[in-house]
Amino acid sequence: SVSGEQFTENTLMFCSLISEAGYKPMIYSNMLWEAFQFDMSKLVKYPFWYADYELKPQTPYKYKYWQYTNEGYVDGISGRTDLDIEIIER
Repeated sequence: SVSGEQFTENTLMFCSLISEAGYKPMIYSNMLWEAFQFDMSKLVKYPFWYADYELKPQTPYKYKYWQYTNEGYVDGISGRTDLDIEIIER
C-alpha cells in the first residue's frame, strides 16, 4: 500500500545510502514497477536491473542487466535459478 511517490523516494534514499557507503547502487525493476510505481524521471542517474521473462524486454527504459528467466540451470546450483544478460555499451 505504498504510493508510487513513496516507492520512488524509498528507492532514492536506498541508492543514496549505498553510494555514501562507497558502493554503486543499482535498481531492480520490472514492467509494472516502471509503469505504475516509479517516477522514472527521478531515477535516471542509476542503472537498472530489469526482470522480464518475455522473448524481448518490454521496457522503453534503459537497463544494465536483463533478467530473462527464473527457470535456468547452472552447475553448482540445485534447482532452478535466475539467468541474466549484462548489456555492455561500447
